Amino acid sequence: MLDTLDSLDMAKLKAFIFTYELGSFSLVAQKYGKHSSTYSRRVSNLEIDLGVELFVRNGVHLVATEHAKVLYHPAKSLLAEAEHFAQRVELCLADDETQLNIAIDSALHCFAPNKAISLVIKEFPATEVNIFSVNSTQVMGLMNKQEADVGLVLSNFKVPSSLMNNKLFEFDIVRVMAPSYAEQAGINSGKEVESALIRGLTQIVLSPLNELGVSTQNYSSRLLNVDNFEMAKRLAMDGVGWTNLPRVECEKELRQGELIEFIGVHEHNLKWSVDALWPMDKPKGTVATRFVDLITAQNGNPL
Repeated sequence: MLDTLDSLDMAKLKAFIFTYELGSFSLVAQKYGKHSSTYSRRVSNLEIDLGVELFVRNGVHLVATEHAKVLYHPAKSLLAEAEHFAQRVELCLADDETQLNIAIDSALHCFAPNKAISLVIKEFPATEVNIFSVNSTQVMGLMNKQEADVGLVLSNFKVPSSLMNNKLFEFDIVRVMAPSYAEQAGINSGKEVESALIRGLTQIVLSPLNELGVSTQNYSSRLLNVDNFEMAKRLAMDGVGWTNLPRVECEKELRQGELIEFIGVHEHNLKWSVDALWPMDKPKGTVATRFVDLITAQNGNPL
């Protein structure tokens, strides 16, 4: 077995895989470049190295042998592992992260962090990316214990001294409720609502932010705590109370009339922001920085 492994050559292995998949040397040459004779020679040399026939040649037509059928999938796996190894070597040479742990506040799903994550994985295929989707308090905990390399949270006022935070982008906040709840409260859509009336209604708030000291989100005297915007939206649609939501979270429901927007007297341009968290004693890695740059660009309004 060791002799067989020693004789393996990646160029020959690729030639076998490509030929098996396309069925002729000429088609391989058309797709991957080089002359067809190059691929023919490499496959022939691989057959000599392995001591088995891989293709029956009938002129320009090739027929895969049973040996080829048995060896194709292991060869494909071996090539993939070799390419992964080469990518990891490049990471070491470039001093990029071999692993990146990202903690994301579950309240931020409406900003599609998955798109930025997907692009990072495609740009840095050798970096092992792990995602933790948790609430704001848990993001802080993972970052504080250095179990995550970068965190995304709603801006708050209780960032531990071991972390540094960087505001990434702002987003519009709207106050919403179900039409049935507005009717019950005597609120007319499109008109400013008196503060005293709003305070008498049930408000759905994010409990993790209260735990982190963001009591400014609390407006009403009756509060219903949830841990993400999606749940707040669903409860508001069910007529349980009103809530503050990112506009991007509820645009569809507003268009369809499942929710209505309202605003208090003298209120305008309600906004919030998203922070990136980094360990104070650890430099920002290339891959982590790229992820943060992507999600910032994706959501606009960089700060």
